Amino acid sequence: MSIDSMMAAQDYRGYLGVATETVAEVTGYVKGSEYKITVTIDHNKVEFAFNEPIGQFQYFNTDWQIMEWDEVEKILTVSNNSPKYSFKVFFPQQ
Repeated sequence: MSIDSMMAAQDYRGYLGVATETVAEVTGYVKGSEYKITVTIDHNKVEFAFNEPIGQFQYFNTDWQIMEWDEVEKILTVSNNSPKYSFKVFFPQQ
């Protein structure tokens, strides 16, 4: 787990106003397609469960993926080194 990924996920949760919730459902957009995303915090990780797979995966968390939060653009970048992938999730104000 990367502390940077955890901090990015927490910043994102704060922006959406769900920082104090253990489980929250939000809407995000990947390449213009809308997704319902269940965000769960559990001890030392934040998990994102998409209602449909992004590529070959549907679940992402701060234990296994690299996450970066762009406060200006309101975009969470999720990436991984093995297997190699990266995608951006845009979150409008909820």
